[in-house]
Amino acid sequence: MSGFTLFVIIAVALAAAGFAFRKNGEMAGLGRAGRRGGLRAPHGRLVRTKRLDTFEELPFAAKFGRVALLALATTALVGVLCALGVLDLASVIPVSLDALAVVGIACGVTQGDAGVMRSLSYALVGYMAAGIVATLLGVYALAPAFGMGTPGINALTMAAGATGAAAAVAAMPLVRTYAREFEDGHVNSIQVTSRSVAARAYDELADAAWTPPADRVQTGGEETGLRAAMERRRRKIENEK
Repeated sequence: MSGFTLFVIIAVALAAAGFAFRKNGEMAGLGRAGRRGGLRAPHGRLVRTKRLDTFEELPFAAKFGRVALLALATTALVGVLCALGVLDLASVIPVSLDALAVVGIACGVTQGDAGVMRSLSYALVGYMAAGIVATLLGVYALAPAFGMGTPGINALTMAAGATGAAAAVAAMPLVRTYAREFEDGHVNSIQVTSRSVAARAYDELADAAWTPPADRVQTGGEETGLRAAMERRRRKIENEK
């Protein structure tokens, strides 16, 4: 077994363990009754919740249109640079630049919905998936049938990648913040995706009349994203003065 293979196995194992722990935390106190103090129910049964944010999901078409317009405009700009001779469309450079720019723009537009890392991941996977399909289509179907060359295949890849990135972040679920109270009186806040099993369970246990203690939920949960990280850093610096 090579060192790289071992590294990949360890990375995958750590990612899987992290995912399992996160899901366990989201489902704490839900479902089949668990022993209080155990891993599944450290504070006993979940008795009530309250959603702390107020934003709602936009329709897919609205989000897609907002991102696709900017993404395809970026791809068109790369195409113009190629037409002017600044870039060579037959090389990998235009595709690489387009991918970086489109993924960055898609992440920038949507990071407020679900955090920087989640938005970046969706945009990158969307671009790569659509781009790979377009490349294979160009190489194995369009090139033999119509004589499409490398410049045409690269152009198709960039257009498909931009569309794929926009579609991916438009389909990305929002991250919602909930306050939770357990049967032993413990209160905390947590962030989950809007289409998760946990979010549906939290909505069923929602108590509109409940006012969670501010000192337990004032951070709004496990915040993610660049702005949240900068705010935490600012508060830390101020507290150290």
